[in-house]
Amino acid sequence: MPKLRELDLSMNKINCNPESILRILTDCKSLRVLSLQGNPFVSNNKMPHYRSMVISHCKKLRQLDGRRICSEERRRCNAWGEVVLNGGTFDEANEADRQELLKIRLERSEKNAAIRRQSQSSIGSISDQSKVSIGSSVLEGVKRTFGSRSSEISRLSWSRRNIDIELNDEAEDWENCMKKSKSDISIGWSRISDNSPRGID
Repeated sequence: MPKLRELDLSMNKINCNPESILRILTDCKSLRVLSLQGNPFVSNNKMPHYRSMVISHCKKLRQLDGRRICSEERRRCNAWGEVVLNGGTFDEANEADRQELLKIRLERSEKNAAIRRQSQSSIGSISDQSKVSIGSSVLEGVKRTFGSRSSEISRLSWSRRNIDIELNDEAEDWENCMKKSKSDISIGWSRISDNSPRGID
Protein backbone atom coordinates (compact mmCIF):
# COMPACT_ATOMS: atom_id res chain seq x y z
CA MET A 1 0.00 0.00 0.00
CA PRO A 2 2.48 2.64 -1.14
CA LYS A 3 -0.10 5.49 -1.20
CA LEU A 4 -1.61 4.87 2.26
CA ARG A 5 -1.19 8.00 4.41
CA GLU A 6 -3.22 7.24 7.58
CA LEU A 7 -3.65 3.92 9.36
CA ASP A 8 -5.55 3.28 12.60
CA LEU A 9 -5.26 -0.25 13.98
CA SER A 10 -5.62 0.69 17.63
CA MET A 11 -7.54 -1.38 20.20
CA ASN A 12 -7.41 -4.61 18.17
CA LYS A 13 -6.00 -8.01 19.04
CA ILE A 14 -2.88 -7.89 16.89
CA ASN A 15 -0.33 -10.12 18.56
CA CYS A 16 1.79 -11.37 15.68
CA ASN A 17 5.54 -11.27 15.29
CA PRO A 18 6.78 -7.63 15.58
CA GLU A 19 9.12 -8.17 12.63
CA SER A 20 6.11 -8.97 10.42
CA ILE A 21 4.40 -5.76 11.51
CA LEU A 22 7.52 -3.70 10.82
CA ARG A 23 7.88 -5.29 7.39
CA ILE A 24 4.30 -4.32 6.49
CA LEU A 25 4.75 -0.77 7.81
CA THR A 26 7.98 -0.32 5.88
CA ASP A 27 6.09 -1.05 2.65
CA CYS A 28 3.74 1.87 3.40
CA LYS A 29 6.06 4.47 1.91
CA SER A 30 3.64 7.42 2.25
CA LEU A 31 2.39 6.68 5.78
CA ARG A 32 2.05 9.89 7.82
CA VAL A 33 -0.29 9.00 10.72
CA LEU A 34 -0.29 5.65 12.52
CA SER A 35 -2.03 4.30 15.61
CA LEU A 36 -1.23 0.88 17.06
CA GLN A 37 -1.88 1.43 20.75
CA GLY A 38 -4.10 -1.04 22.59
CA ASN A 39 -2.78 -4.10 20.76
CA PRO A 40 -1.22 -6.98 22.72
CA PHE A 41 2.12 -6.76 20.93
CA VAL A 42 2.40 -3.17 22.19
CA SER A 43 0.94 -3.50 25.69
CA ASN A 44 2.84 -6.74 26.38
CA ASN A 45 6.10 -5.17 25.26
CA LYS A 46 6.70 -7.79 22.59
CA MET A 47 8.42 -5.09 20.54
CA PRO A 48 11.26 -3.60 22.64
CA HIS A 49 11.78 0.13 22.13
CA TYR A 50 8.45 0.18 20.31
CA ARG A 51 8.29 3.88 19.46
CA SER A 52 11.88 4.20 18.29
CA MET A 53 11.55 1.02 16.28
CA VAL A 54 8.38 2.10 14.44
CA ILE A 55 9.60 5.64 13.73
CA SER A 56 12.94 4.43 12.39
CA HIS A 57 11.16 2.06 9.99
CA CYS A 58 8.53 4.57 8.79
CA LYS A 59 10.64 7.37 7.35
CA LYS A 60 7.78 9.76 6.56
CA LEU A 61 5.70 9.18 9.69
CA ARG A 62 4.65 12.41 11.43
CA GLN A 63 2.37 11.13 14.19
CA LEU A 64 2.39 7.88 16.18
CA ASP A 65 -0.39 6.94 18.64
CA GLY A 66 -1.61 10.54 18.81
CA ARG A 67 1.83 12.02 19.53
CA ARG A 68 3.55 14.27 17.01
CA ILE A 69 7.02 13.30 15.86
CA CYS A 70 9.22 16.40 16.01
CA SER A 71 12.37 16.83 13.95
CA GLU A 72 14.57 16.18 16.99
CA GLU A 73 12.85 12.87 17.75
CA ARG A 74 13.08 11.90 14.09
CA ARG A 75 16.84 12.46 14.04
CA ARG A 76 17.37 10.52 17.26
CA CYS A 77 15.21 7.58 16.13
CA ASN A 78 16.97 7.47 12.77
CA ALA A 79 20.35 7.32 14.52
CA TRP A 80 19.05 4.64 16.89
CA GLY A 81 17.44 2.59 14.10
CA GLU A 82 20.50 2.71 11.87
CA VAL A 83 22.52 0.85 14.50
CA VAL A 84 19.78 -1.76 15.03
CA LEU A 85 19.25 -2.32 11.31
CA ASN A 86 22.98 -2.90 10.89
CA GLY A 87 22.95 -5.61 13.54
CA GLY A 88 24.00 -3.54 16.55
CA THR A 89 22.75 -4.12 20.08
CA PHE A 90 20.17 -1.99 21.87
CA ASP A 91 22.93 -0.62 24.11
CA GLU A 92 24.87 0.52 21.04
CA ALA A 93 21.70 2.00 19.59
CA ASN A 94 21.02 3.88 22.83
CA GLU A 95 24.54 5.30 22.72
CA ALA A 96 23.98 6.46 19.15
CA ASP A 97 20.77 8.14 20.33
CA ARG A 98 22.67 9.89 23.13
CA GLN A 99 25.37 11.13 20.75
CA GLU A 100 22.73 12.47 18.37
CA LEU A 101 21.07 14.32 21.26
CA LEU A 102 24.39 15.95 22.21
CA LYS A 103 24.87 16.98 18.59
CA ILE A 104 21.38 18.52 18.48
CA ARG A 105 22.01 20.47 21.69
CA LEU A 106 25.32 21.78 20.36
CA GLU A 107 23.70 22.93 17.11
CA ARG A 108 20.92 24.64 19.07
CA SER A 109 23.45 26.40 21.30
CA GLU A 110 25.48 27.65 18.33
CA LYS A 111 22.31 28.85 16.60
CA ASN A 112 21.16 30.74 19.70
CA ALA A 113 24.60 32.34 20.07
CA ALA A 114 24.51 33.50 16.44
CA ILE A 115 21.02 34.98 16.96
CA ARG A 116 22.23 36.86 20.08
CA ARG A 117 25.24 38.27 18.21
CA GLN A 118 23.03 39.40 15.35
CA SER A 119 20.54 41.00 17.76
CA GLN A 120 23.28 42.87 19.64
CA SER A 121 24.72 44.12 16.36
CA SER A 122 21.29 45.32 15.22
CA ILE A 123 20.64 47.06 18.54
CA GLY A 124 23.99 48.83 18.36
CA SER A 125 23.26 50.06 14.83
CA ILE A 126 19.81 51.31 15.83
CA SER A 127 21.27 53.02 18.91
CA ASP A 128 23.81 54.94 16.81
CA GLN A 129 21.10 56.09 14.42
CA SER A 130 18.88 57.11 17.33
CA LYS A 131 21.62 59.27 18.82
CA VAL A 132 21.90 61.26 15.61
CA SER A 133 18.12 61.62 15.35
CA ILE A 134 17.75 62.61 19.02
CA GLY A 135 20.59 65.16 18.74
CA SER A 136 18.89 66.83 15.79
CA SER A 137 15.56 66.90 17.61
CA VAL A 138 17.15 68.46 20.69
CA LEU A 139 18.83 71.23 18.75
CA GLU A 140 15.60 72.03 16.93
CA GLY A 141 13.79 72.16 20.27
CA VAL A 142 16.40 74.53 21.70
CA LYS A 143 16.05 76.88 18.74
CA ARG A 144 12.25 76.92 18.99
CA THR A 145 12.33 77.55 22.75
CA PHE A 146 15.09 80.15 23.07
CA GLY A 147 14.81 81.69 19.62
CA SER A 148 17.55 84.23 18.99
CA ARG A 149 18.99 83.56 22.45
CA SER A 150 20.04 80.05 21.40
CA SER A 151 23.39 81.52 20.33
CA GLU A 152 24.09 82.30 24.02
CA ILE A 153 24.09 78.62 25.02
CA SER A 154 27.53 77.65 26.25
CA ARG A 155 27.04 73.96 27.14
CA LEU A 156 24.74 71.27 25.86
CA SER A 157 24.83 67.68 27.07
CA TRP A 158 22.32 64.85 27.17
CA SER A 159 21.95 61.33 28.44
CA ARG A 160 19.19 58.73 28.11
CA ARG A 161 17.10 60.62 30.67
CA ASN A 162 17.88 64.35 30.61
CA ILE A 163 19.42 67.20 28.72
CA ASP A 164 21.20 70.07 30.50
CA ILE A 165 21.61 73.45 28.84
CA GLU A 166 23.45 76.42 30.44
CA LEU A 167 23.16 80.04 29.29
CA ASN A 168 25.98 82.55 29.29
CA ASP A 169 23.90 85.43 30.62
CA GLU A 170 22.98 85.83 34.28
CA ALA A 171 19.29 86.09 35.14
CA GLU A 172 17.38 86.67 38.35
CA ASP A 173 14.77 84.03 37.54
CA TRP A 174 15.04 80.46 36.38
CA GLU A 175 12.72 78.01 34.64
CA ASN A 176 12.44 74.36 33.88
CA CYS A 177 10.72 73.01 30.83
CA MET A 178 10.02 69.39 30.00
CA LYS A 179 9.32 67.95 26.62
CA LYS A 180 9.15 64.37 25.43
CA SER A 181 10.48 63.20 22.11
CA LYS A 182 8.99 60.27 20.26
CA SER A 183 11.59 58.03 21.89
CA ASP A 184 10.26 59.02 25.33
CA ILE A 185 13.50 60.74 26.36
CA SER A 186 13.09 63.55 28.90
CA ILE A 187 14.41 66.94 27.84
CA GLY A 188 14.96 69.73 30.34
CA TRP A 189 16.81 73.02 30.38
CA SER A 190 17.32 75.91 32.80
CA ARG A 191 18.32 79.52 32.94
CA ILE A 192 20.61 79.88 35.93
CA SER A 193 22.26 82.62 37.94
CA ASP A 194 24.59 82.66 40.94
CA ASN A 195 21.64 82.80 43.38
CA SER A 196 19.16 80.48 41.69
CA PRO A 197 19.02 76.68 41.95
CA ARG A 198 19.49 74.50 38.92
CA GLY A 199 16.35 72.90 37.67
CA ILE A 200 17.15 69.76 35.78
CA ASP A 201 14.66 66.87 35.64
